[in-house]
Amino acid sequence: MGRKRVEINPESGKRLNQWLTANNMTGKQLAERLNYTQQQISKIINGKANLTLDMAKQISELSSDSLLDRVRVQWLMCQDDFMTGKDIVSATTENKFTKRELIENLLTLHGYLIEDITEQQPIMTDEKGRQYRKPLFAFVAPSGTRCYFTEKQLAAFIQQIDNYVEMSAMFLFRKLEGAAPAKPKRGEG
Repeated sequence: MGRKRVEINPESGKRLNQWLTANNMTGKQLAERLNYTQQQISKIINGKANLTLDMAKQISELSSDSLLDRVRVQWLMCQDDFMTGKDIVSATTENKFTKRELIENLLTLHGYLIEDITEQQPIMTDEKGRQYRKPLFAFVAPSGTRCYFTEKQLAAFIQQIDNYVEMSAMFLFRKLEGAAPAKPKRGEG
């Protein structure tokens, strides 16, 4: 019995090369820092081998101490088009987003994904003979763990996050407000 053929995603290699170029680093230097061979890195860059999730995580961790400047695993693995956290913030501030989109972007910044998997659902037929699929979303944690939500459940989940952020901000503000020096009166300071 022959080995199962593994499909290679050459785009990951192109993105790795793009990141190396942007950081004035060679494949050899990256290989040394990650304890891989130069040939392994070269195969990925040239589209002859896949970038593994483990290697993408290692590259992300060594790329920067700052979460916003760090190359994102999701970008290296071609799951989205935001190379760094700053790219997400920039896209968010350049456009007018809904509160839901902002929360989804915040989740993405922290490595979570919301995938619309409606197209994978079976086709249903309503009483008038019209075909449809029930909307379904996968919420994917950085570890790869998945939870599944209907459209209504996802909206409720996003609302819970919004409520939590609002309550946390209010709590932290009150805590800081109590610790802040008193505002000077007119004529003082």
